[in-house]
Amino acid sequence: MDALPSYSAIIVTFRRDESLAQVLDALRSQTHPPRLTVVADNDPDESARNLIEREQATWPGRLLYSPVGENLGPAGGWAHATSVARSRREDRGEWVLVLDDDDPLESPHLMERLTETAKRLEASVGALGLRGARWDARRARLVREQPPEGTTAPVHYLASGGAPLYSWAAIDEVGFFKPDLFFGFEDLDQGFRLRAAGWTVRVCPLPSLQQVADTAGTRSAWREYYKTRALIWILWNRRGVYATLLTLLRSVVLGGTRHAVADRRPDLARARLMGAWDGLRGRLGVRRYSPQTNPPKGVPAGNPDTAKMRLLFVSGVDAGGARRSTLELARRLQRAGHEVAVVLGSGAPPKDSLYGLALRGAIKLRERTGWGGVRTFLRPAGWLGTAASTEGSVTLWRHPTPENIVRRALRSFAADVVVANSLPREQMRWLVDDVHDAGIPVVLYMREDHSASHLTVSQLPFDAVLANSRHLTRQAREAGYAASFVPSIVDVDTAQVDSTRRSAVLVNPVSENRPEILRELASRRPDITCVYQESWPLAPADLAAIDEWCRNLPNLTLRRRSKRPADIYVDARLIVAPYPGGRPRTVLEAQSNGIPVVGFDQPALAEAIGPGGVLVPEGATDIEWSNVIETIWDDPASYGALCAQARAHASRPEVDPTSITDRFLRCVEGVR
Repeated sequence: MDALPSYSAIIVTFRRDESLAQVLDALRSQTHPPRLTVVADNDPDESARNLIEREQATWPGRLLYSPVGENLGPAGGWAHATSVARSRREDRGEWVLVLDDDDPLESPHLMERLTETAKRLEASVGALGLRGARWDARRARLVREQPPEGTTAPVHYLASGGAPLYSWAAIDEVGFFKPDLFFGFEDLDQGFRLRAAGWTVRVCPLPSLQQVADTAGTRSAWREYYKTRALIWILWNRRGVYATLLTLLRSVVLGGTRHAVADRRPDLARARLMGAWDGLRGRLGVRRYSPQTNPPKGVPAGNPDTAKMRLLFVSGVDAGGARRSTLELARRLQRAGHEVAVVLGSGAPPKDSLYGLALRGAIKLRERTGWGGVRTFLRPAGWLGTAASTEGSVTLWRHPTPENIVRRALRSFAADVVVANSLPREQMRWLVDDVHDAGIPVVLYMREDHSASHLTVSQLPFDAVLANSRHLTRQAREAGYAASFVPSIVDVDTAQVDSTRRSAVLVNPVSENRPEILRELASRRPDITCVYQESWPLAPADLAAIDEWCRNLPNLTLRRRSKRPADIYVDARLIVAPYPGGRPRTVLEAQSNGIPVVGFDQPALAEAIGPGGVLVPEGATDIEWSNVIETIWDDPASYGALCAQARAHASRPEVDPTSITDRFLRCVEGVR
């Protein structure tokens, strides 16, 4: 790791504490973190100060907060942060990473790979990033370059949202973003200036580690004005008359006419015209338009308060974290004035049941012949004996085959949107068909790894896709869906307890979660109390095995399911989380109590654990897991530091239930 080039990071922010916290969390988790991080706050009220001061206590390297004093836009904010970092030569490293406050790095290994690539390049490379384009002089337009993963290609500019790295040597010679461009295409201007000075710019896509998000999908007059002005000024000063005139014709005349006539947005056409005029005259800085709300990338524009909705949630499970998170979200939506109903299933039907056998036959018949008519004969399995009930204030249907009662639920609850999760592939296919036949949009809420198969295998036509981890969000985007990251709601207040901190606890000891790890720890360390905490009902074979282990080891016990989340953590010193997939709520509940987590190093779980625990690599044996747990257990100083980091990580804005509810509403409001 020491051989990799060092780097600093600069971040510009303006009143986006929630997304800024996600960016900082992802940057902190990098296997090759920055030596220096500078956050430039464009908000005159310094709204990001408290967040940065909290982060400084546990930040790897140096983290500086630098208020700009006024809103100078991305160009001015980044220029300000660069001047701060530039003056600290002993800390700044060889490169500088440019991030916006809505550009979280999705993989903890991204900067390791990117700087490793930078190390192999010639000294004349002044910039390297994940997304870039070359300038087509004949057509006067940018053309995206996408070489194979792991290779690089020359380009004229790097998109600011694609984790661009700029060489400090190049910046020292050429300078950095022009502050008075304010908003839009400051990265294009930088690329033109670098190449004019003899530096090269290269793009290096790494889609397996980062899917570069598109810019916010909003069109507003102020955005159109500043982007058009910046583009025309850059082309007039860097590329000449031909490029400027062709762009004026294409963007202002033709594009403006389309907005005015087809889109019925004359305000956008007028903004482009004024932007072009001011760009030609060199009138930069903040003019004509006062910038308004600019939603983070991946969050559709929308106002959760504009109209109340009727939402039907359909979940294939009636146990565990997915059930609890669904009901907690439903109750919060109700308190916000929306009408909500929930359908809960019991997971996939047993393979040896009559329905299970018929279902398998229906799948094989459809796959071989394309005929799905067996569905008609299976539908009555949900028609009888299913009455609506209530849980708290939420209308609720429970049935082993939830896909078969959705029609009935929709007849009594006229939903605006249906949100589905945790269903097997064939049942999800049937649900989407039924709901779309009723003229209602369907949103997929990805909570488990297998949910990606609805997109990659079934390729179902969802109207929107949400995912509760960045890992699943990236998988959905790789499959061609515009997914939004919306963490599962976890009401940690119900899990608060003053733990005695004397036990190692493994929640949900089903066979796939490797309960043998805790048995190994109990056999090696009789002084450590080890607890299996039941969550999902245990299969008879699993229960018999665990009962036998507990009889043979007096310090190993099985604790049955409890309706009170706090009971899980009443004696926990560590949570053992060898989960092969998913982002279990147990992690956040434990960390909110300052209880560290030892977890399996898989993407979604690594996101959830963050600095508040330790990751165990894939392929580790039961003995190696036990060694990691014992090391933490026996080192009071390390344990105390992990406790503090766990509690801090659990308080990050990303997982605040109110913020998650608002984010969810913004996403689903756009599909209604």
